[in-house]
Amino acid sequence: MKWLKHLVDSGDDPDIGEAIVRFGPYGYYVFFRTLEVMAREFDVANPGVNTFPVDYLRKKYTQRWSFTRRALEFFSSKGRIKIEFGVDNGLETITLNCPKLRDLCDEYTQKQLKGLSGQSPDSHRDTIGIHSVSEEEVDSPDVPSASSVPSPASVLEVPLGDNSTHVEPQDRGSPIEQLTLNTGVEYPVYQDQVDEWARLYPAVDVIQELKNMRGWLSANPTKRKTANGVLRFVNSWLSKRQDSGGSRQMTDGRVSAKTAKTIDNLKDWRPPDDQ
Repeated sequence: MKWLKHLVDSGDDPDIGEAIVRFGPYGYYVFFRTLEVMAREFDVANPGVNTFPVDYLRKKYTQRWSFTRRALEFFSSKGRIKIEFGVDNGLETITLNCPKLRDLCDEYTQKQLKGLSGQSPDSHRDTIGIHSVSEEEVDSPDVPSASSVPSPASVLEVPLGDNSTHVEPQDRGSPIEQLTLNTGVEYPVYQDQVDEWARLYPAVDVIQELKNMRGWLSANPTKRKTANGVLRFVNSWLSKRQDSGGSRQMTDGRVSAKTAKTIDNLKDWRPPDDQ
């Protein structure tokens, strides 16, 4: 299979949205990256099912395997990509099963499937979102199946890169606030995000503005944001508050832009003569 169809509203899928809430943007990445790897080894005789050595598959992701595995287990619990671990010739393996993968394959593969089953894959198309396999993936060497790997050493020849760059997210504590997404899922906002926004928008009371955002989203359910768009919404909101003069008093001798303009307008003011 050379490419896969990708629906433009995949980011609005409730399972994808929940994955982003749980794992950050990496949740989105894990889902589609896994489908890319599966598509590269798509078997028309057993569509949507692949078995790989775990040592090989884990090197296809950018984060540590323990974190990636939790994301895969989440999607498995949702029935999107079922996973099953096993052992083959002494190697730990993982079987990935996504039956809907066959519904969004390229036209050449669809014709092969139609020839085997006697019906068009379009007759049972699902709304799962999939994007195209990159040219780099298409041109890469064939992915070995568990049964074709002669020894663990041959699997380890696949470069992993510097593990020091694979940082697993730390415990962020309890959310400071939550913003309701268009799916109804609550998007958590943590202290480290508040600290960063406070640095970027020093004239803004970030926590109060987050409460204002929550109230606005509650009052405008049709305008709630997707998991992919909620941070853009927050930054846009805070930026506008900063540009309009901020929402809190400065405590270190500085004044907001709005106050500074008022002071400038009054600098030539003189009280009227006493009558």
